[in-house]
Amino acid sequence: MASNGAIVFAYDPVEILHAVTFDASDAVRRVMEYVPDAIVAVEEIGVGFRVNRPFPEGEVSGQFIVEDVESLIAEPVTRVVIRSTDHTAEEFSAIVDDLGLTGTNYFIGYSAWLDLAPDGVSKASGLEIICDRLDIAQADVLAVGDGNNDLEMIEWAGRGVAMGHGPEALKKIADAVTGSIEEDGLKEELQKYL
Repeated sequence: MASNGAIVFAYDPVEILHAVTFDASDAVRRVMEYVPDAIVAVEEIGVGFRVNRPFPEGEVSGQFIVEDVESLIAEPVTRVVIRSTDHTAEEFSAIVDDLGLTGTNYFIGYSAWLDLAPDGVSKASGLEIICDRLDIAQADVLAVGDGNNDLEMIEWAGRGVAMGHGPEALKKIADAVTGSIEEDGLKEELQKYL
């Protein structure tokens, strides 16, 4: 699964099994009215991103193709990232929350980072598709996450576990909280089952 649940794929060889796209143009234009210097990135599945300008060093990986914003949002997409380097996460979150974006599912990251996805699409919806294909019961799913884009997945899974360094909102709804990345929290949780 990739793109916050918008893409479900098999690998060896890589084959896209399910993809959901959406028209992000209105949402992107609305954010850009208030944050005109933001970085806009449209995910190119399995390759990288098409961007209006580069991200700060080390924030994302893959190949990058620079284009203007209008060409980035000219066609339906699976995921858009909007990143402000001039705002804190709290400031950016306040701006985005005040916009009342409709027709999209969105998540604010640790920094001034906004993920836009198709409405109704999340990591939970991606997991549901995988479970249906593999005939796995929701109650038998373990999901571990560390970000705001993991909220629906943690709530959906039979056992939802928040990483210790994750946001408080995630920890609050999780069935359990494990250690941070530095504390090998994922390893700690997986050892219960292996």
